[in-house]
Amino acid sequence: MDHLIDPHEVKGGDDVYVILASIHNPASCDIRPAKIIQSPENPHIKTVYLQNKYCRIEENHVLFKTEQDARNYYEELFH
Repeated sequence: MDHLIDPHEVKGGDDVYVILASIHNPASCDIRPAKIIQSPENPHIKTVYLQNKYCRIEENHVLFKTEQDARNYYEELFH
């Protein structure tokens, strides 16, 4: 799937999009822009800065190049 970004390939400063599931309604989601940055505590760790929080990038993170890519992926999976 060429619209997905490999978490190992991102660099600090990259802009990405993520799908956030609603904790109140699992059938609902929100697509948010995020930025890849180095962890403030450990510069060797890449994080996603999203909603004023740092989240370490893990194997199970799904990152997208564009908002439309994220929307298309969500539609493929859930509709």
